Amino acid sequence: APDTVPIENPALQGQLPIENTVIIDKITGKRATDFTPAELREERKYVAVHSILHYLDRNNLTGPAPERPEQDPNYVKWESAVQTWVSTQTNNSIIYPPTEYDDVHTLENQPKLAVTAPLPNDTIRGDSITINVTATAVRTIATIRFSFDGLVLGEEKKTGSYTYPLPPRTAAGFHIVKTEVYDDVGNRQSDDKTINYIP
Repeated sequence: APDTVPIENPALQGQLPIENTVIIDKITGKRATDFTPAELREERKYVAVHSILHYLDRNNLTGPAPERPEQDPNYVKWESAVQTWVSTQTNNSIIYPPTEYDDVHTLENQPKLAVTAPLPNDTIRGDSITINVTATAVRTIATIRFSFDGLVLGEEKKTGSYTYPLPPRTAAGFHIVKTEVYDDVGNRQSDDKTINYIP
């Protein structure tokens, strides 16, 4: 059997090198920012598209890509043809990463939230809790979620006063009541209150 020739060049195995890795906002398709919610952030890879001479050294076909491919006398002509073709492609989303940034998840678009009851360190008695909340949003309020020590009590669509039963067998002592408001694209605001529960 003939000797196996090791192939160092990924291009000979049909693999294009990754040129850019960018974090994208799933909703807008634009680059994520610090305000883009974690669940809407997506890592996307963009490939470098060049002529074959960019990846192969004609004097060492199985070796690594040439460090200076432009030294090949045919490189400029071949590369120009490939880049002209790339520029005519409408489905080039894996070639060119977006240059604009997420403009729906912004500081200005963060909802406003005020919880007037319970207040910090309020004492709660009985088997239910009442939460008074006021929320506004530049966009549309989608959900107001209430939780008790991480357990969701309920969800609402508008501001107001809501009473929920406490989780079964809630122990006496301090607990966290969290209120979260989300708009229609995932912008959010939250409020944590520590309360003292007495059965």
